[in-house]
Amino acid sequence: MFSDGNPFSFSIFASDAVSSARCDFTIIPLSVNHPPVISPSSFSIPRYSLNNTYIGSVNAYDVDSNQTLSFSVSGLFSLLFSLLDVSTVIGSYSHAVDLFHIDSASGQLFLLNDALFLLDVDSVILQVTVFDDGVPSRNASSSILPCS
Repeated sequence: MFSDGNPFSFSIFASDAVSSARCDFTIIPLSVNHPPVISPSSFSIPRYSLNNTYIGSVNAYDVDSNQTLSFSVSGLFSLLFSLLDVSTVIGSYSHAVDLFHIDSASGQLFLLNDALFLLDVDSVILQVTVFDDGVPSRNASSSILPCS
């Protein structure tokens, strides 16, 4: 009844032997925008995969109807169980987006640059953020493991 955003009006009447009263109410529901939900993901990248290798799709949904989602990625490397910022590991590739690409509309994840394999990397942890187009816009972030 209230989810369509239309105002809802009603009246309350009260009376006793002496007097009566009427009170009119109008409820105007405010839209609530929920953040998107990212499904847990883990992918494998065969060692020495070529540039632009498709890794997999990050899946997300929004409980709010008619929301368009957009995806972005940043990341950390995990080397022998210690986390290092990408810029610490590869000076010329200062961001995860230099090594990985996520299609902002579909969530498809790609290995952008095979320089990843120049490192002795056990696994890579990427932080993926999904934004909706609600008002106000909401987002959710999740760590995914695209390489092990």
